[in-house]
Amino acid sequence: MIYLVIALLILFCHTVDFGQKKDEKFDRVVYFSLFLILSLIAGLRYRVGGDSLAYQEYFYAYPNLSQLRRFSFGEAQYRPLWYILNATIKSINDSFILFQFVQAIFVNGVIFWFIKRYCKAKYEGILFYFIFGYTYFNMEILRESFPVCIFLLSVPYLLKKKWLLYYLFSIIAFFFHFSAVITFVIPFLTRRLKIWHIILLILLVFVPFLFINPYEVFSYFNYSSDFGAKVETYTSLNINGYGVLMQVIAILPVAGFKILRQKCKIPPHVFENLMTAYLVIGIFAAVIGGFARFLNYLNILSIIYIVDSFFILKKYKKLYYTKYLWSIGIVFIMFGYQTYYYCRDTSRYQKDTRFYDLYLPYYSVFNPVVDRQREMLYFKQMGLY
Repeated sequence: MIYLVIALLILFCHTVDFGQKKDEKFDRVVYFSLFLILSLIAGLRYRVGGDSLAYQEYFYAYPNLSQLRRFSFGEAQYRPLWYILNATIKSINDSFILFQFVQAIFVNGVIFWFIKRYCKAKYEGILFYFIFGYTYFNMEILRESFPVCIFLLSVPYLLKKKWLLYYLFSIIAFFFHFSAVITFVIPFLTRRLKIWHIILLILLVFVPFLFINPYEVFSYFNYSSDFGAKVETYTSLNINGYGVLMQVIAILPVAGFKILRQKCKIPPHVFENLMTAYLVIGIFAAVIGGFARFLNYLNILSIIYIVDSFFILKKYKKLYYTKYLWSIGIVFIMFGYQTYYYCRDTSRYQKDTRFYDLYLPYYSVFNPVVDRQREMLYFKQMGLY
């Protein structure tokens, strides 16, 4: 199974830890090789994934550069830069394979660069990315993964408070996907919060929305038709008690490590305040389903935060032994949640299927097999069949 082989390969790199061997040149070769392997697996897949199947159908209906001048952006479903990107690729070669290859190179290139720059244990960071974000960013949210990575490119300017450059990136991201509107707000959410602040925020968010539909609140504001439609989509996705529980579990690792770092008086992480923004958005996402999408922009940062926090507690486990045991428990929760995510039953859409059937078996362009069960699972799940 190709995914297991890759996970074991990354785990081997983590175990050997080439960086500690002081052979920096060889370390760079190994790291680049991992980037290349992950990019090729995603870029050369054949009808593997969920949303990939729909985007492949859409791709052939998009205009190329010569047709773009007659294209009505005002009436289009998606943001302008998405169509411009697709048109550029179609003008080179009218093949979705080229698009997903470009997407895989860009997305994994930015993420590998970002992890190398900010994660103190980069191989562990790549392992966590592979387990918790690889299929999602490479085979699902193809359109949104571009603005997410544009945001990652803007983080150095955000941390240095170079607002002009940061918001320039935000504008570019917004013209790829509406959800990038959150990047305009994130700087205002980066405040230090104590534990009781978080508890108070939870109460202030949960109690009103027990009695008020979120969309009713946002509907009082005047928006353009396109913007208003997106607001309605994001705020009308109310979730039930089970959904609230799943969202709380999803943000629990960041909250847990934030508390552990405070208890151990560990110096603030470079993303410490950005993790406050992650928690604030995550709390809102528990009561407004569409807000969970905004967490995509901070997911890679949260992975780095968790990895760095876990390994600093591991390094000083004799000093923080109890807290280290708690950190192990948090990581187990993460892996348990992700196992459930991939293994959850999808038989209500397609008989005898699990969610992982969207990614298994893996086929490449060199072995272009159409998996009928995967096709039926996705299109029935989306109500398109």
